[in-house]
Amino acid sequence: MDSYTGSYNLYCLNEEVKEAFLEDCSQREYLMTKQELKIYNSLPENITIYRGMTTEELESGDFGISWTLSKECDGFFAFKYGRNFSTENKPKVVHQLEVKKVEILAYFNERNEQEVIYIQ
Repeated sequence: MDSYTGSYNLYCLNEEVKEAFLEDCSQREYLMTKQELKIYNSLPENITIYRGMTTEELESGDFGISWTLSKECDGFFAFKYGRNFSTENKPKVVHQLEVKKVEILAYFNERNEQEVIYIQ
């Protein structure tokens, strides 16, 4: 997991990252630290998640896997995040979805982003 949580701007490898997370979902509790698993287990059955993205991504419906429980955090990624050079001049939005907790593959908070892994 260190390879994933220590990386930024993985959207260019979207399909490969999706494949890696979907490889064996039955072991997902081992992706998270004990504290992250505790938080995941305490989440309600229905959750609102947010993703900062380009309008192009929104219109395509081919979303990246990194979402957050924090609307404020994703506003940062949509409009202020400086490391995503491939999308810096494209129009951006914050998109939200209502999902079931069982659809969330993992919860990470190593970077204080309340990140959830969600793959449609």
